[in-house]
Amino acid sequence: RFEESPHEFVDSLDLESSLDLSCNAVMFNLDILESRGLVENTHYDGAGKPACHTSITARGKAVHDNPPARTVFVSHAALDSEIAIALRKAIETVFPNVDVFVSSAPDLLMAGDLWVDKILSNLKDARAGLILTTKRGIERRWVWFEAGAVWARGIDCIPCCTGSTRKGELPHPFSGFMAINIDEEDGVIALFAKLEKHLSKMRAEPDYGALAEKIRQLDEKAQAAFEAQVSPQRAEQRKRVTQIFSELDPIYKEAIRFALIYGDISDPLLKGELRKKGLASPSDANLLAGLEARTGFLQTVPGTSTGIRRFQINPSLKSVLEEISFAKE
Repeated sequence: RFEESPHEFVDSLDLESSLDLSCNAVMFNLDILESRGLVENTHYDGAGKPACHTSITARGKAVHDNPPARTVFVSHAALDSEIAIALRKAIETVFPNVDVFVSSAPDLLMAGDLWVDKILSNLKDARAGLILTTKRGIERRWVWFEAGAVWARGIDCIPCCTGSTRKGELPHPFSGFMAINIDEEDGVIALFAKLEKHLSKMRAEPDYGALAEKIRQLDEKAQAAFEAQVSPQRAEQRKRVTQIFSELDPIYKEAIRFALIYGDISDPLLKGELRKKGLASPSDANLLAGLEARTGFLQTVPGTSTGIRRFQINPSLKSVLEEISFAKE
């Protein structure tokens, strides 16, 4: 109504009629808007019931012209990151002013770590939570933790199934939500229709069939990677990495955890983080280089200067280290 006549007031009685709402509902919401400084309400007696003339404030106009971005939260197992990113790209392309937060925290990350705070912060304003309930996701406690956080905040929780996991066959508590098979065209249509109710009208509809096919392909790729992880060679690798990790001093274990959380890390950054946690920082100026040579868990980030070298987790060991380093000891 303000878009039609920005300098005029709106009558609450007109809002009742046009929105098909009760007097109490209209007045309650207008009072909330006024308490936030978005509108000004001039009250009058509307034929025996409360009524008001409402005009928009400068602050209200600023919020209207620059609305905060709406957030969609996506929870997934590490192996399903490409599926999550594909969904993010599709959603942000067709919905205006929407941010999709893709949760890429290491599986089994302990509550209280920095990444948990970031996830809970993004959950606070989320309009919907997409939970990738793939075969990989259901086996990760981290996905269960995020799904519980979505539910606890009253956010619409939407289990998204692919591959061998199908809607109607999910374990409790996922079975208590309306799940969608997102590797089927009809499922993708249903997902975007549901998101439209939480967000806004789409700029244009995506190619539903193409997106479903892409998700099918990415699911097959993720499942192949998952099966490779549980091969005999993988089991032997995990045994070796577990043995080496168990023999490390607590400071070196923290170094591995920080590298997993931040993506890459340097000696000055590590020592600063250790001090925050009350851990004694070793005098060795090349702590990470020594850890790299001793374990093979780290490697130098390409292109970093020789002065302050930055290190990252060895990609071939990342998923194993995520499981081991964040598991309760």
